[in-house]
Amino acid sequence: MSKIKLLILILTFTLITSSPLLTFKEHTIPNLKLSKEEAKTKIFSFLREQAKKYISKYPKGLSNLATNLASTTSIKLDQLEISSIDSLKQTHNLPDDIIIKFKAIKYTNNEISFELFTFKNIKSNSNIDNIFGVVTRIDKNNIFFAYVRGNAKAKLITQFDTIRVKKCRKILFVKKCRHSNRKVKRGFKANELNIIQDGLMAKFYETLNSVLDLDQQKMIDIFKKYSRKLIKQFPSNYKRFIVNPQTYLNFRTIYLNLNNFEDQLKKIGFNNDSINKIKSISNQKGKSIELYQTIKDELLTQHFIVSVALNIEKNIILSYAIGRGEVKLYYDYCYYAYQVKKRKRLRKKKVLVEKNEVCLDDDQCLSSCEEFKKINPNPINPLSGKEVEKNKKIIKESVIAELTQGINKILEDIQF
Repeated sequence: MSKIKLLILILTFTLITSSPLLTFKEHTIPNLKLSKEEAKTKIFSFLREQAKKYISKYPKGLSNLATNLASTTSIKLDQLEISSIDSLKQTHNLPDDIIIKFKAIKYTNNEISFELFTFKNIKSNSNIDNIFGVVTRIDKNNIFFAYVRGNAKAKLITQFDTIRVKKCRKILFVKKCRHSNRKVKRGFKANELNIIQDGLMAKFYETLNSVLDLDQQKMIDIFKKYSRKLIKQFPSNYKRFIVNPQTYLNFRTIYLNLNNFEDQLKKIGFNNDSINKIKSISNQKGKSIELYQTIKDELLTQHFIVSVALNIEKNIILSYAIGRGEVKLYYDYCYYAYQVKKRKRLRKKKVLVEKNEVCLDDDQCLSSCEEFKKINPNPINPLSGKEVEKNKKIIKESVIAELTQGINKILEDIQF
């Protein structure tokens, strides 16, 4: 028996020594040493490569579905220890999905990127919120990363179907019928929503590309300083009148040849005075000029262009923001009022206030009106527009404040 045990022990020892040992896969941290500038160049090169894929890729049929396309974006760059990546959730409000992706940077020499976007379609408006992160390692213990947050939105064009309607009427004993076409409102089809989504994504990346060009020519500081000068403050009691401010900001950077760029600028919306000012620096290398131009100046609507032009070696680089600001008033947007005489001899008129049927069909309108009512339990009755006329200056100043602060916020959120 003892001989059998000894034989089993010898066989077991032989099997162990002759078999390969069980091994665990071990990640090797690559040896890498980059300066901050090298890391920044690497990341920006990657961002430009991604952004250029979307240039001029607006889908066919978009102009029939949406108008007033506008986009804003912010870019942040930062350095961090690899062991502290989890803190990005608190310090930069980055989603968990991106943080998990960033952690893999410890084991690679390449960039790691991740994109997360949300598409929303709300009755009269559509928008995309996008976040795009890129990270690279500087050395064994540190990472350098950039992330882009952006929003693209558009005003949706109401869609209609044409239906055939039969109308009949009886004259004495004769029944006469005729057919006519009638337009009825409808929602957006799945393929139309895809077109809108693709259009908003293209707009977001077009804006991102323009922002990245600002860094190449060091234009961002010039534009930031100018936008700070333009900031207007909201009047103290503006919330008594305005229900729903809508701001559309379209930000672009383009390159102009030193000659024959007038037609290009006219298509954008620049007038002759602005074009002549840009022309004035065409022979002055390194010279920059700031422009502010009003396109539409109305009580409830303000459109303008804010721009900075810089003469570089063979071109003029022009960065501009077209701002479209619109506000809605309580008795126009949420309700409508009309007046009727109670009796012919009485001077006083009875004001009837009815719910706006258009608002009832729009979730955004309903929520805005409800919010306004909380702030203003007793809204001012315009009484044939007298209150509106009296406070015209407040309303107009509010639209301008909304736009100038919006443009400044975009530029301040770009941190290279």
